[in-house]
Amino acid sequence: MADEKKFPSNQRILDLVLRMLNGEIITFATWKSYYHGNDHAKRTFQRDMQDITHALKKTNSKQRLVRKHDELRSEDERTEYSIVCTAVEDTDVDQHPQNIG
Repeated sequence: MADEKKFPSNQRILDLVLRMLNGEIITFATWKSYYHGNDHAKRTFQRDMQDITHALKKTNSKQRLVRKHDELRSEDERTEYSIVCTAVEDTDVDQHPQNIG
Protein backbone atom coordinates (compact mmCIF):
# COMPACT_ATOMS: atom_id res chain seq x y z
CA MET A 1 0.00 0.00 0.00
CA ALA A 2 2.95 2.34 0.55
CA ASP A 3 3.63 2.26 -3.22
CA GLU A 4 0.13 3.42 -4.06
CA LYS A 5 0.10 6.73 -5.91
CA LYS A 6 -2.45 9.22 -4.58
CA PHE A 7 -4.28 11.54 -6.95
CA PRO A 8 -7.43 13.48 -6.07
CA SER A 9 -10.20 12.29 -8.40
CA ASN A 10 -10.61 15.63 -10.16
CA GLN A 11 -6.87 15.82 -10.88
CA ARG A 12 -6.81 12.20 -12.06
CA ILE A 13 -9.75 12.72 -14.43
CA LEU A 14 -8.30 15.93 -15.85
CA ASP A 15 -4.97 14.15 -16.38
CA LEU A 16 -6.78 11.27 -18.15
CA VAL A 17 -8.68 13.62 -20.44
CA LEU A 18 -5.52 15.53 -21.36
CA ARG A 19 -3.63 12.29 -22.04
CA MET A 20 -6.40 11.05 -24.34
CA LEU A 21 -6.76 14.43 -26.09
CA ASN A 22 -3.04 14.13 -26.84
CA GLY A 23 -3.70 10.78 -28.53
CA GLU A 24 -2.88 8.36 -25.74
CA ILE A 25 -4.97 5.19 -25.46
CA ILE A 26 -5.87 4.26 -21.89
CA THR A 27 -6.37 0.72 -20.61
CA PHE A 28 -6.88 -0.45 -17.06
CA ALA A 29 -3.20 -1.48 -17.03
CA THR A 30 -1.97 1.98 -18.05
CA TRP A 31 -4.42 3.67 -15.66
CA LYS A 32 -3.11 1.50 -12.79
CA SER A 33 0.49 2.34 -13.60
CA TYR A 34 -0.25 6.08 -13.56
CA TYR A 35 -2.60 6.36 -10.62
CA HIS A 36 -2.82 3.35 -8.37
CA GLY A 37 -0.27 0.59 -8.75
CA ASN A 38 -2.52 -1.99 -7.09
CA ASP A 39 -5.15 -4.45 -8.31
CA HIS A 40 -8.02 -3.16 -6.16
CA ALA A 41 -9.06 -0.19 -8.24
CA LYS A 42 -11.15 -1.61 -11.12
CA ARG A 43 -14.35 0.10 -9.95
CA THR A 44 -12.58 3.47 -9.63
CA PHE A 45 -11.25 3.09 -13.19
CA GLN A 46 -14.74 2.33 -14.48
CA ARG A 47 -16.14 5.33 -12.59
CA ASP A 48 -13.46 7.60 -14.09
CA MET A 49 -14.41 6.48 -17.61
CA GLN A 50 -18.11 7.03 -16.86
CA ASP A 51 -17.41 10.50 -15.43
CA ILE A 52 -15.50 11.46 -18.58
CA THR A 53 -18.28 10.11 -20.82
CA HIS A 54 -20.95 12.03 -18.93
CA ALA A 55 -18.94 15.28 -18.84
CA LEU A 56 -18.31 15.19 -22.60
CA LYS A 57 -22.01 14.59 -23.27
CA LYS A 58 -23.21 17.19 -20.76
CA THR A 59 -21.02 19.90 -22.27
CA ASN A 60 -22.04 18.98 -25.84
CA SER A 61 -18.39 18.44 -26.66
CA LYS A 62 -17.39 17.54 -30.20
CA GLN A 63 -15.23 14.84 -28.65
CA ARG A 64 -16.42 11.68 -27.02
CA LEU A 65 -14.97 8.76 -25.16
CA VAL A 66 -14.91 5.56 -27.19
CA ARG A 67 -14.17 2.04 -26.17
CA LYS A 68 -12.56 -0.72 -28.21
CA HIS A 69 -12.69 -4.24 -26.81
CA ASP A 70 -10.34 -7.10 -27.79
CA GLU A 71 -10.93 -10.48 -26.14
CA LEU A 72 -7.48 -11.72 -27.18
CA ARG A 73 -5.60 -9.26 -24.96
CA SER A 74 -4.87 -9.65 -21.26
CA GLU A 75 -7.70 -8.73 -18.88
CA ASP A 76 -6.06 -5.45 -17.81
CA GLU A 77 -5.42 -4.40 -21.43
CA ARG A 78 -8.49 -5.89 -23.11
CA THR A 79 -10.48 -2.66 -23.35
CA GLU A 80 -8.95 0.51 -24.77
CA TYR A 81 -10.38 3.99 -24.23
CA SER A 82 -9.65 7.07 -26.29
CA ILE A 83 -11.20 10.43 -27.00
CA VAL A 84 -12.10 11.15 -30.61
CA CYS A 85 -13.80 13.97 -32.44
CA THR A 86 -17.33 12.93 -33.41
CA ALA A 87 -16.62 13.93 -37.01
CA VAL A 88 -13.97 11.19 -37.35
CA GLU A 89 -15.53 8.26 -35.49
CA ASP A 90 -14.12 4.80 -36.14
CA THR A 91 -16.81 2.30 -37.13
CA ASP A 92 -14.94 -0.47 -35.27
CA VAL A 93 -15.24 1.37 -31.97
CA ASP A 94 -17.98 0.46 -29.51
CA GLN A 95 -20.79 2.96 -30.00
CA HIS A 96 -21.95 2.71 -26.36
CA PRO A 97 -19.07 3.78 -24.10
CA GLN A 98 -21.44 4.26 -21.15
CA ASN A 99 -21.79 0.46 -20.94
CA ILE A 100 -18.46 0.07 -19.22
CA GLY A 101 -17.74 -3.28 -17.68
